[in-house]
Amino acid sequence: LLPVISFAEIQPLELHVVKRRVARPQAVLDGSGLRDFETDLVAPNMSNQDMALVAQISVGTPPQALSVLLDSGSSDMWIPSKNCRSCTTNAGVQNQFFDAYASSTIQIFEPASSSNSYILNTIRYGSGAVQGVLVRDTVVFAGITITHQSFLLTEDERLRVPSRYWDGIMGLAMPRLAMDGPPIFTKLLDAGVSPIFTFVPDALQSRAQLHFGEEGYAKHVAPGGMHWLKGMSDTFWMVGAQVGVKRRVRRDFLIDTGTSLILMPPKDMFELVHSIAPGSLGDGCLMDSKLAMVFCLCTDVAKMQTLYLYLGTGTFALTPHDLFEPANVSWANTSVENASPTKPLCGLLVSVTPAQQGSAWIVGDVFLRKVVVAFDFVHGRVGFAEPVPQQTVHLWQDRPRALTGRPMSSGRRLLLGIMVPVFIFLMAVGLHLPMCRMHFLRLHSDALRQDYEMALSQEEVGSPP
Repeated sequence: LLPVISFAEIQPLELHVVKRRVARPQAVLDGSGLRDFETDLVAPNMSNQDMALVAQISVGTPPQALSVLLDSGSSDMWIPSKNCRSCTTNAGVQNQFFDAYASSTIQIFEPASSSNSYILNTIRYGSGAVQGVLVRDTVVFAGITITHQSFLLTEDERLRVPSRYWDGIMGLAMPRLAMDGPPIFTKLLDAGVSPIFTFVPDALQSRAQLHFGEEGYAKHVAPGGMHWLKGMSDTFWMVGAQVGVKRRVRRDFLIDTGTSLILMPPKDMFELVHSIAPGSLGDGCLMDSKLAMVFCLCTDVAKMQTLYLYLGTGTFALTPHDLFEPANVSWANTSVENASPTKPLCGLLVSVTPAQQGSAWIVGDVFLRKVVVAFDFVHGRVGFAEPVPQQTVHLWQDRPRALTGRPMSSGRRLLLGIMVPVFIFLMAVGLHLPMCRMHFLRLHSDALRQDYEMALSQEEVGSPP
């Protein structure tokens, strides 16, 4: 069955930027520094998701409202079944579950060669796995209705993501990575909409929008401000770029909206710490090996260096305040020099990747919450841009037609015809001022010049930033 897609008008999808509702696991510090773990640090067995881009969708007939995490690091979609005991046990009052028996349009996939009447699949993540039955049903989001959309209806869930605000996951990665059918966004072509989706953060980083199509980012980016990079993978959104503090090195970046931190190999992590916190600043930083995170004195953060990402023709900065946050720590050894409640520590929002990930970095919300990022299925590329204030974009888009080479309207021509003669008249009057006024200015010019020079001598001239 082919999906049937209809829409009255595609609207931007309002997203909630949901932050972790429970505290990050408490770091236990024993005074160990970075050098103690440079060779044997491993990725923690925990979720790195502190923030999530969450969208509202509806599934089934009649529609049932659910919230999904938009994840560019996976391709499958799943939602929790009402009959999933492990799902409901760990749920909060904010979570919803799909009642398959209440939908008149749900269909269960039947295997071609098996005695079973259903297909059981498992989707694995870094933070656990879900298992369920492969089904298809009607899905509605952003004014788009897609019938026969396949997804996993989970009957068992083993995810290490406590107290989450979302119900399921909608994967946005490449179709080849999908196990349960084409990702939902690849079907936009059937509706005549280019499968390009753009995440736009707001100034307060508490909400975001998801825009669709070729012009999805035009209203939020300066003209020519989108910097595109060609994708390097047929599974993930991965691009090649450069990164550095004082010098640039090339690295592959996996762009993942489902991850909060920036993850990298242990060697890169230690080099990064020593680059942004050189000398004695880095020597004072401590390590929690179980969390694979670095903690430095909060009072030192302002003295640290900025990390730069060079993406295509654009340069993007992550300041020390972007890279650190106040930490929740306890001390296994209170004799450590910095073991004092009067010296609060801040955690570096960087950790290590699993060994099987290779040398690629996983770039999550630490960076993505600062930029407009566009995923282009058509051309297999990812774009990055600095967000600009909405009123500034309106000025660019509404500039006079005369500046764009287009004919001016009759109203503007009439206004211009009135203003030009008035301007010429005022200029003529200004050029023929009474000579007595000019003589008055000459008499006082020496005193004014003396006062002006005195004022300048008293000003403090600051060095450039």
